[in-house]
Amino acid sequence: MASSSPKNALIDEYQELLTCIICTGTLKNAKSLSCGHSYCKNCLKSWIEKNKGKRDKTFPCPICNAKHEIPKNGVDDYHTNITINSMVEILENQLSRDKNSKANCDICAQEGDDVPAVSRCVECAENLCQACNKSHKRSQGTRSHNMYDLTGDPEKDARLALDNYVKRNIQCPKHQDQPLKFFCSKDKAIVCTHCCITEHPGHACQAIEEAADKEKRNISALFGLANQRKELFEKFIQDSSDNLQSYEGNRQSLIKDIDTDHAAKCKQLGEYFTKLHKELDEQLAKQLKEQNENHAKLLNEAKAVANEKTKKIQANQDQHELEKGIAESTLLHLTALIKHGHPVDIMNSSTDTAKKLQDWGRIPEEDEDPVDKYTYQPGTLDPANMVQLHHRVIPETLDTRCIVKKTRYCDPKVTRKVNLGDKNPGVKEIYGVTKGYNNTIVLCHELSAGMSSYTADTFTKQHTANGNFYDVCCIQGNLYAATDYSNKCISIYNHNLVHQKNIGKFKYPWGICEAPGKGLLVVDITDKCVYLVDYNDGKIQATIGKGHLTNPYYVTINSKSTVFISELGAHCVKGFTMRGEEVNQYGGTKGGGPDQLCAPECVCIDPDNNLIIADRNNQRVVLVDKNCKFIKYLLVSEDGMKYPHNVIINNEGNLIVGDQYSGDLFVIRYKQ
Repeated sequence: MASSSPKNALIDEYQELLTCIICTGTLKNAKSLSCGHSYCKNCLKSWIEKNKGKRDKTFPCPICNAKHEIPKNGVDDYHTNITINSMVEILENQLSRDKNSKANCDICAQEGDDVPAVSRCVECAENLCQACNKSHKRSQGTRSHNMYDLTGDPEKDARLALDNYVKRNIQCPKHQDQPLKFFCSKDKAIVCTHCCITEHPGHACQAIEEAADKEKRNISALFGLANQRKELFEKFIQDSSDNLQSYEGNRQSLIKDIDTDHAAKCKQLGEYFTKLHKELDEQLAKQLKEQNENHAKLLNEAKAVANEKTKKIQANQDQHELEKGIAESTLLHLTALIKHGHPVDIMNSSTDTAKKLQDWGRIPEEDEDPVDKYTYQPGTLDPANMVQLHHRVIPETLDTRCIVKKTRYCDPKVTRKVNLGDKNPGVKEIYGVTKGYNNTIVLCHELSAGMSSYTADTFTKQHTANGNFYDVCCIQGNLYAATDYSNKCISIYNHNLVHQKNIGKFKYPWGICEAPGKGLLVVDITDKCVYLVDYNDGKIQATIGKGHLTNPYYVTINSKSTVFISELGAHCVKGFTMRGEEVNQYGGTKGGGPDQLCAPECVCIDPDNNLIIADRNNQRVVLVDKNCKFIKYLLVSEDGMKYPHNVIINNEGNLIVGDQYSGDLFVIRYKQ
């Protein structure tokens, strides 16, 4: 199905979808696997023979490597992809004629006559002339068939054929005179009228078109997940490329430092030994030999350090490329199914669609280690005493997992205290807070005061939105997402706090934060869990903490996609993976000790991936590391804070803490 002229633009549009990856030719008698990928029947049969397992009756999909069991009757038992086979037939037949040539009547052609066709029957898949068209409409057996007029333009007629294909009747394999018209929801079977009466009596059977329309919702949901996975793996691939580039730059810098020091030491030795007597020449040669051996050893060590890490990053990158390709091929298949899929094909794939929805409901996490940066520390050389050289290739920090120099903490200091009510009369309580756009902060106040944005330097009010909001966060597109208690949803606002839309429906939404891949994490107090939702439409993509939480209020997430949830009544903060696995916890007993909390409220992450907790009833703010190990207190009752409720990091890297009831804001510097 080569495309070499402008008339074949339609072929180019579907070329990838209709190409068999095994033989690289146009799909012939396409068969679909449960993973959604289709191949020529004969190609798939040959592939299975070459790649079937030696110990079990399985084989891998050529595209995604998913394992499939070999059916009893081989490839014959796999679903025939009616949609793809018909698309191939339509495009090859309709576009095989020249631009100005007319399609002839298929009925008259059987008698050897060339009569121009004026219409096409969808069920019979035949072109008809005017006379045959009239006869077709009058005949009792064909009068109910779907017909449409031909335009005479091959490409337009091909598009018409694709659009009308879904109306075509597919005959029952058991009763060739009966079309498949119903879907049995109990047996998950597509049946004709005769099958419905004789083999599925009393079962709930609905028209296949109605069942397919409902199933398209699942297909659309899977399309969204596939697109999300594609974007995530594109990000992972870019991160891997950045890491590889960083490692190569670090390796070159390390080798350069070693070579420079080697040259300097050789020069130092040479200058010293020119002053000595000739009998010391042997010692000079020995020392130079040792220096060169050390230099070679250090170079090999530096290369080994970089090469080992590079191989791992490249392996991850290869896997990300594979996953991205799987997502792209799935998107291609789903696009065709949504646009041209026959109801029979849609319902045949319903079970596979449901399984993939479940499998892909777990958001993939990036399995990428942080960049270990290495530097070179030159040793010292005392030629006069012939002291041996001391060199080491060491990590830049004691923590070999750290990318930057280890943070040096200073004694926390309140550098500023502001009462919002002094500048903005009537403002008191603070519930939610986020660092806003254009050097602002956005606060959710007591339920009657709505939400307002303030300048981050003078804390002067700029914009206000009316409503009952508990928490707010920034999302892409210079927008804010706030948990709207009155409407039990998420309200989306622009940077001027002008309402854009509402998404989702919850029982009691409270804390909120942005998640990777155009997602939002939303705490539902009543359901006692955190929902991952799409911030385009509010659809729930995953549930975190169900059965593990008793009193959740606020949520945050670090760069490793660990989700931290504050438990007000349980006096702890729990960490979960995006898959919902509990990984760590801080607190858990009510008290004032270093590892105890009393009614923790807001939580946030600082630039070093540390967790900051507003320990409200202990009148303090706690800093713990990513593994929930105590580091220090950043604010205590002696600083004048009564009920610390809100915590965020500003653009300068300082901590801002809000008092829930007084409207006081404290700015705290805790790092050098």
